[in-house]
Amino acid sequence: MRNIPAGRVLDIGTGAGSLLADLHGLGFSCTALETSADARHMAERILSDLPDIAVRASPDQQWENQFDVLLSFEVLEHIEDDTAALRDWLRFLRPGGRLIISVPAHASRWTATDTWAGHVRRYDRSDLIALAERCGVTVDRCENYGFPLANVIEPVNAWAHARQAQRSSCESPAARADGTARDEAALRDARSAESGVRRSMETRLFPLMTSWPGRVAMRAACTAQRWFRRTELGNGFLLQGSKRS
Repeated sequence: MRNIPAGRVLDIGTGAGSLLADLHGLGFSCTALETSADARHMAERILSDLPDIAVRASPDQQWENQFDVLLSFEVLEHIEDDTAALRDWLRFLRPGGRLIISVPAHASRWTATDTWAGHVRRYDRSDLIALAERCGVTVDRCENYGFPLANVIEPVNAWAHARQAQRSSCESPAARADGTARDEAALRDARSAESGVRRSMETRLFPLMTSWPGRVAMRAACTAQRWFRRTELGNGFLLQGSKRS
């Protein structure tokens, strides 16, 4: 975002909204779209001292061609028809406006974390680029991120989320239904809605991450991942491009 002039930003699937506070501090005019009521209420609390940041439950009719930057991080993988969703989002972006999205990488690396979070898919690089181009985006870059730190954390998350998903399945009314596709979709939607705000593991790790050794390790990991962004080693893709006129 440092190389993008400050303008109007739309963050789709903002979750708790902490990124918007940072962008606001950089001079961007920020709007968010969040369909999960729990995530939206959390974002509203976190952003309560920034009343000019709007967090909406549904799009505004006035949004078409109004935004300079469209962001969506870890959202498309939750949506069955990702082509229709991305095309719909791009209506809000002005011609030439910037698109920045992230998704989990590599279909072959599906884990219990994907099931726990309500994902429909993971993406291979070629499939993500093809999706963006099909929807009217000129792709500038598609980088792999997360290596090496994510490769250490991912198996731990997968183990923990397998246990959490098992408990949720026992407790959820949708999971106790007769197992039809409709019930499975309802359970996946419920997990998707919760995934943006359920951060019990991250909360437990927060004291370690914010300690002096933790901060040093995080900076080192963030620096190291730049060396591998053209590889396939990480667990996510970050795509940047612009809307074609």
